[in-house]
Amino acid sequence: RSVRGGSALSRAMSSNQMDDHFASVFGAASADDAVFIPSKSFAGARAGYVFKSGSAGVGYYRDGVPEDGDEGGEPATKRARVEAAGRAMAREMDGAALLEEAEAAAEEKGGVGGVVLDLDLHGLKALLLGFEKKINKNQRLRVKFADEPEKFLESECDLDDEVKNLYAVAASPDLYPQFVELGAVRSLLGLLSHENTDISISVIQLLLELMDPETAVEAEEEMAAFVDAIIKEQGLELLVQNLSRLDEASTEDADGVHATLGIVENLSEIRPPLCTTLCEKTGVLKFLLKRLKVRKFDANKLYASEVLSILLQSDTENARRLGELQGMDGIDMLLQAVSYYRKRAPGDEDEQECVENLFTSLCTAMLVPANQARFRHSEGFELMIRCMREKHYAGTCALRVLDFATNANPSNGERLLEVGGLKVLFPAFMGKGVVKPKHVKRKRALNEKHATEEHVVAVIANMCLQMQLNLTDENNAGASKQKDGLARILAKFLESDLEKVDRLVELYDEYVKRVMHFDSQPLPEVDSDDEEDEEERADMHMARRLEAGLYTLQMISVIVGTVSIHSPKARDRLRNKLDQKDHTLSDIREVVVNFAQTLAREYEVAEQSSAKEGAGSDAKVREEATKKLEGDKQKLELVKSIAITFPVPADAGDAEGEA
Repeated sequence: RSVRGGSALSRAMSSNQMDDHFASVFGAASADDAVFIPSKSFAGARAGYVFKSGSAGVGYYRDGVPEDGDEGGEPATKRARVEAAGRAMAREMDGAALLEEAEAAAEEKGGVGGVVLDLDLHGLKALLLGFEKKINKNQRLRVKFADEPEKFLESECDLDDEVKNLYAVAASPDLYPQFVELGAVRSLLGLLSHENTDISISVIQLLLELMDPETAVEAEEEMAAFVDAIIKEQGLELLVQNLSRLDEASTEDADGVHATLGIVENLSEIRPPLCTTLCEKTGVLKFLLKRLKVRKFDANKLYASEVLSILLQSDTENARRLGELQGMDGIDMLLQAVSYYRKRAPGDEDEQECVENLFTSLCTAMLVPANQARFRHSEGFELMIRCMREKHYAGTCALRVLDFATNANPSNGERLLEVGGLKVLFPAFMGKGVVKPKHVKRKRALNEKHATEEHVVAVIANMCLQMQLNLTDENNAGASKQKDGLARILAKFLESDLEKVDRLVELYDEYVKRVMHFDSQPLPEVDSDDEEDEEERADMHMARRLEAGLYTLQMISVIVGTVSIHSPKARDRLRNKLDQKDHTLSDIREVVVNFAQTLAREYEVAEQSSAKEGAGSDAKVREEATKKLEGDKQKLELVKSIAITFPVPADAGDAEGEA
């Protein structure tokens, strides 16, 4: 009513009367002179004035006239405009400085992005109380308005914010035990199955942050309590099950998959035995194999290959489980994954790493005899030979798989011969390589050469041993096949004017020098006199010697022994060539004897370990262990037989006695 009354009053007055009225009401000396006329409320329009709240308070301000301290408006002179611009710049600089000061103060107080990081028990309880309230509110609204998402959407945004607030806990690992006691882990894991996958992804990313391996080093006991709670609340199973809900066509879901794989990797560092638990109680192996079968390369495929390699190398049991997956042949799935790279070179270094991880996983799986058989039945040898023939990046990787697949497995050695393995092995043996130069960078060329030599020599040595397994047993059904196989191998060494025999001597001389160079290096000084430490250092030193070239030297010596025993023509050529390089067959025989002694020690340790672990394992595991021991024993006996029958001059001593 007052506004309408004011309007009527305005209409009833003339212009001069209006000026006098405002002057009398607001106490201005003269309406024309007043710059500001105070008024608690709008009292109608006034010509030349604007009603607003300004520096002098609420009222009417003369239009176009700057307020006190206000630099607004366009200054009349050039100098005034310059001064106004300077003042404006000063205000911007002051604002930036104030912002920096505010951020610094927030960091001092432990705050980043609105999340308080300097957390104590009281603050933790407050955080979790708000977190639980948001969970309950969201659940209540979802039940009440199940068909009206817009009515619970805001509650889910609030819940997501509360999850992000819990990042503060990661900066205070000393509060992990209280975090567990207050039931936060149970609540978080419950959200993994939330209908909104964005919420579950936020939880996954939070868990990844909480399970940082560096934090585990700094707060070992606190992290142990947190991981124990994850296991107790079936967090491993929930994490893997949640993977099936995520669609990697969505960037957010792809990030969720990546974060989940990150959790698995972190757990493998924090508590390595959990790798076995993961493979035993979850479907992580199935997920990884299906993910790796996808041909398109991305960050998640790389991560999946890395995690699979970690899991398989952590425990031979995991390699065994890979071959026994329900409803899936794990070895065949791996072969399908690597077959994509038979004719295709990786696009970049990340994809090269992915290929390496895939073939490493395949090699690790070959440590289980049953997987070696699955590899044979799935035509793994045929695929590896095709990879070598194509001479792409996968060629050297395939050669490494053949090394593992034929080790201590005569059936696989025979299979490799049957499918034409010698046609690709001996060109590689002669140094022609299994990868075209354009696929190998210069920095990798030397390593590629040594890797090729190591694996091709090992495969040929494996077949040389296995083809002699039943030579003296005429009643054995496999004797004829093995005799034929050995003849084919010897024929390769005798062809082309014995050039491959000459190559044997070249390789022997090269690797003798490599091992001698390693042995000439001083051993690192140690302070401890503990016997266990001494044994560990001895094992590490032997491992480094093998890596420096001793293993390849042993394999070369086995081949030389086999060829010398069964071919007088090759034996004479070997003696002549060795003499030119100041070596003798007796030197090579000594390497074979030392190799047999090493195998004997390894077999003894493996036998004791198998007997100790066998009592608590199931029948299938014991059967696998027994098969592996039998294969190792066969290999040992064959190497011993070569050492005993090695042809050396009569004055070189009693060969049989020394062996």
